[in-house]
Amino acid sequence: MPGKNILPFNDKPLVSYSIKAALEANQVNAVYVSTDSKEIADVAAQFGANIIDRPQEFANDFASTSDVLIHASEVLNLSDEDIIITLQATNPLRPNGLIDELVEFAKNKGHWDSILTLSEIPLKFGVVKDGEYNPVNYKEGQRSQDMDSKYYFENGLVYLTRVATLKKYASMFGESKLGFETEYDYSRIDIDTKEDFVIGEISYRELKSKYRLV
Repeated sequence: MPGKNILPFNDKPLVSYSIKAALEANQVNAVYVSTDSKEIADVAAQFGANIIDRPQEFANDFASTSDVLIHASEVLNLSDEDIIITLQATNPLRPNGLIDELVEFAKNKGHWDSILTLSEIPLKFGVVKDGEYNPVNYKEGQRSQDMDSKYYFENGLVYLTRVATLKKYASMFGESKLGFETEYDYSRIDIDTKEDFVIGEISYRELKSKYRLV
């Protein structure tokens, strides 16, 4: 979906929700948007973000978020002690205060390379091999409310990465990854298609009355 990050999402550009979440966080010192698009840069700047010009080599389908963060850390001359908080523009359903809550969580933990937000999978799921289905997180006939094995997925709302981790592992994750659980509702939308966009707008409007969304 070309240009999705600046398309109107409930009347505001999609990227503006992530920028606003970062600007409103007390624990954030500066907000940057990395992009190779002048259009995205202009919109992001209008909403208060600083711009990092992303080289073409990090603006293709083969570049990873880790590559982009390494480039940003070098442009900004960050130290090993600094922490980068990554917000994906495609995940706009964030509650107020989540970033600050996550940073406080990080302060109370020992060593970690990265922290990522997770949601519990509220579904029975399994694997198919040679056409045969086998449950993974439940037993045949077991009721959902009786499942005792909990599984989680990376919901993409917020990531914390030490700059030292980027330098050591060339990765935004490293070895020691801590999980921070959030409400499943916040992870309903990860916008990639036109259908995601439409469903996301509806979900945002519905959930805004239930939660304190940014």
